[in-house]
Amino acid sequence: MSAERFLLFTMSRAICDTPAATEWARAEILKALDPRTSVIAGDACSDDVAQMLSIGTAAKWCLDGRVMYRMRGPWWEEAMWHNNTLPKRGRGHREEWRQLCLARNIAMVNHWACRDDVFGLGIVAPWATTQGTDHTLSAMRLAGLPEDRITRLVCPAELGPNQQRRLL
Repeated sequence: MSAERFLLFTMSRAICDTPAATEWARAEILKALDPRTSVIAGDACSDDVAQMLSIGTAAKWCLDGRVMYRMRGPWWEEAMWHNNTLPKRGRGHREEWRQLCLARNIAMVNHWACRDDVFGLGIVAPWATTQGTDHTLSAMRLAGLPEDRITRLVCPAELGPNQQRRLL
């Protein structure tokens, strides 16, 4: 049996804006997985991915600082990547939350990218407004994950919400 591999995964949350984009992403993710692959993701997309694929995510890096693990069962807390107070909710704190998301992505990538059994996959929605997925893919490169182990996929724009309305 082959050794386990880890997929350092990032996906635009906007992919879930339409069923068509979600199904496209699901098919692309399945192409990247095999039975020996465990998924590492931030908490924004890890549950979406697990639900889309009916798979168990191996590690979930949460904005509240927890690093959660599971092996096809319940989550357990293994570590903390920060012990800071979370920003307040609301429009006036949007930049603080954005910075926290980016910091979480960098911490997650830096923890995993040095391993030989890790590869990266980013799924981008061209209609997304935040570009957090591309930021995480850049962090993978900066952390030393070889370019040949990083894949960036772009969802066809016609599967996005605005284009689907025009087609109706």
